[in-house]
Amino acid sequence: MRVSTLLSFLFFLISMGIYLLVIDPMLESNRWAAFVIFLLIFLSYSSLDKMLQGRFEFLDKRIDTQTSVWIVFGLLIFAPLLIGALE
Repeated sequence: MRVSTLLSFLFFLISMGIYLLVIDPMLESNRWAAFVIFLLIFLSYSSLDKMLQGRFEFLDKRIDTQTSVWIVFGLLIFAPLLIGALE
């Protein structure tokens, strides 16, 4: 797994947290608007990620396979717990 892929996954988790904790409660009556705002946040980062690919050597480095599995597993466990604690 590359560092840029890990950062993209981390940003996805952060944007889901922002959606669940901020955007969704504010726009509770208008789900489509909340979903469009989430898509705008996610697509803006995706386009930024594509622009930065290949420009920085740090983002192209590969992480050890076992380490990357543990990092992703930890993020998948930690993110929902954090979102639940903040609600």
